[in-house]
Amino acid sequence: MNFKIAFVASAMMAFAGVFTMVGCGGDDCTKATDHLAECLNVTTTATATSTTSVACEGTTLCSAQCINAADCAAIKDAFSGMATSASKSFLDCTTKCATAQ
Repeated sequence: MNFKIAFVASAMMAFAGVFTMVGCGGDDCTKATDHLAECLNVTTTATATSTTSVACEGTTLCSAQCINAADCAAIKDAFSGMATSASKSFLDCTTKCATAQ
């Protein structure tokens, strides 16, 4: 696995954690949470005691849009640990979001 894929994979895991643990306030982020959960076959639950909400803007919104645009095959491939060309456009999109600051 090259550095770019490792970087993107760790960034996506962080984004996935943010989406599934505290949720986002915006519609694109909510859709991304649902799409990730569906594709990766995980259950998402918002913590009832959490008062922290991640704003659905900037890098988070950009990443949510990448997730929403990707099909499940690309998302599964990206999270497989051995990403192939099937997830290239998805990984390129999330890399652009992570490095656009």
